[in-house]
Amino acid sequence: GFSISEEAAIYDAEDKISGAPLFNRPDFVNTVKLAYAHAALGLNVNFRIISTGAQYLSLDEQVNGYTVCNLHLSKAVADNFRLNGGINNLFNADSYFPQFQGTGTYFYMGISLDYR
Repeated sequence: GFSISEEAAIYDAEDKISGAPLFNRPDFVNTVKLAYAHAALGLNVNFRIISTGAQYLSLDEQVNGYTVCNLHLSKAVADNFRLNGGINNLFNADSYFPQFQGTGTYFYMGISLDYR
């Protein structure tokens, strides 16, 4: 059950009246995902590399793009019950954004229940 996928978007975001760039809008976003699914074990794992291009924070402040890697794992433990968790920004990449200073690598966990 291995698969690989890629998504890319290129943006030209600007104010229609002034022609100035829109703030906090990257010039591109690209995501590459390597996934593994094992149906018999109820296991799903994916590793994502997300690259974000340069963007303006204000009219005179532009920041460089950055790349982060995320890891996600989920496991079925009953017919409609899954445990999941992951690590975002696995390698502690610097995102260059003042509002995200100190975010760094972080872990998450959760549960899901599917009822139909």
